[in-house]
Amino acid sequence: MMETPNLTVSTDDLRMGMFVAELDQPWLGTPFPLEGLFIDEQEQLDELRRLCREVVIDLRRSAAESVRHLPGLPRDSSGAETGRNSARVSVARHVRSWWDKQLAALFGRRTVEPPPKPRIQGMPAGVELVVWRDTKAFDQAMGPARHVYRDIEATMKTVMVDLSEKREISAEALTGAASELVESVAVNPEAMMWLTRMRQRNERTYMHGVEVAIYMVTLGRHLGFPRDHLTNFCMIGLLLDVGMTRVDNALLERAGPLSPDELTEVRRHVDFGLEILANSPGIDPTVREAIAQHHERIDGSGYPRGLLGHQIAFAARMAALADSFAALTTHRPHAEPLSAFNAMKVLFNDAGTLFAEPLVEQFVQAVGLFPVGSLVELSTGEVAAVVSHNKVRRLKPRVLILADRNKKVLDSPSERNLLLDPTDADGAQVRILRGLSAGAYGVNPRDFFLT
Repeated sequence: MMETPNLTVSTDDLRMGMFVAELDQPWLGTPFPLEGLFIDEQEQLDELRRLCREVVIDLRRSAAESVRHLPGLPRDSSGAETGRNSARVSVARHVRSWWDKQLAALFGRRTVEPPPKPRIQGMPAGVELVVWRDTKAFDQAMGPARHVYRDIEATMKTVMVDLSEKREISAEALTGAASELVESVAVNPEAMMWLTRMRQRNERTYMHGVEVAIYMVTLGRHLGFPRDHLTNFCMIGLLLDVGMTRVDNALLERAGPLSPDELTEVRRHVDFGLEILANSPGIDPTVREAIAQHHERIDGSGYPRGLLGHQIAFAARMAALADSFAALTTHRPHAEPLSAFNAMKVLFNDAGTLFAEPLVEQFVQAVGLFPVGSLVELSTGEVAAVVSHNKVRRLKPRVLILADRNKKVLDSPSERNLLLDPTDADGAQVRILRGLSAGAYGVNPRDFFLT
């Protein structure tokens, strides 16, 4: 089969189903992912046309129907090809001919799903990646997500009781709960992320595990892992800290620094967790491996074995990120919670040393610089909670205003969509000024929305 060329087109000629491989400006100056963009939303088309005049499309990764109108290239008044355009017209004719011949073989249906994301370094070979699409809007997904969240919370409480009474963990019950959580995240991850950030922030091991599980599944979905892998990622999150139940609670609640011996004791929770899981049949070996390595770091500074990057399982690297982010944004005896934005900055600063840089970038794309449920301060001085993201303009989410410019909590919230470029009293566009930690200015979104 003849290799299909890329083609430079005006953004006016862009259509749904095209894959944009290059821009006429650096990717870093845009809100788009660095690895290219499959156009499947009108917002993406609008933003591309706003930012660029020309782009390069990858015809091999574009839907056939999206290029049927090509070549629509300039001609002179007589219809003859102009000299400077003749080469491009020739290429475009070749493309049309190629598509005419290959259409039936390559595209047996009318629409084409977007291609999977390129594999990032370290992803396991042999895993066939898939494309996950939101099939429910945030508002539609919220009701079912509440039931799933309550069920998994109840399941984890039961796990903690079983551990306290020296009983085996029910892998069957956990797997069932994990499958339900995966299904909820699969249809729309924002609903479950909203709920986990609405819960009362505390140091309960099982609640931390639920939060990590949600971030793990969200990241895995973003990377294109199939459903069985997502279920294992969920299990990793739920179980990665079960060993903490065997650590002296006084050490876990210590506000001051720990002695070297005390720190060693706390770090034994990894081994304790593996001992617990060894007595609980039905746990996938990849889950045990990731739990064993979730405190390892790519520069070898982690524990318990001091493994280097290439020695650490990919799922364990994912768990390290999700675990660290959840911990940084939660109140701990020795540290106040960071805002989600500042926690992301910590992960960025540690990218390339503690965490794999490409994976950090993907985590930020999956969860967002201002994750759903996080508090932000707007340029108006108002305090708001992020409700849902715009896929293209990530810094212009839909928010709920919870406190006025004087930080007075409102009796009832009001919605504002920053994508619509609302303006303040002076005519300036309203934007996110900074991220806020949970409970800033006495504002707690759960007081409004968790029932």
